[in-house]
Amino acid sequence: MAREPKGPPRVADYETEDVHALKALSRGDASAEQQRRALNWIISRASMGYEDTFVPDPYESAFNQGRRSVALQTVKLINLPVEAVNLLREQHGRRTGPREQP
Repeated sequence: MAREPKGPPRVADYETEDVHALKALSRGDASAEQQRRALNWIISRASMGYEDTFVPDPYESAFNQGRRSVALQTVKLINLPVEAVNLLREQHGRRTGPREQP
């Protein structure tokens, strides 16, 4: 049975202050409060970090889980001590920083 397309996923709720905070963050001149607000919106709203992602449609549930994985990775890096990142890097030979340009 073919799956019927359902239209675009729901846009995350936002307030005007969220938009201003995200724009300031992207310009690099966000205040401390705007930085917190932007990160909170990304984690809790856009990425559904604290929401149940299950819905009856398995495709939509999978999409929601993908969104939520962004929040989980972001929160993980925020909460992970830098020493642990360096230790993991040494143990597994993984890069943790930005890629160098040739």
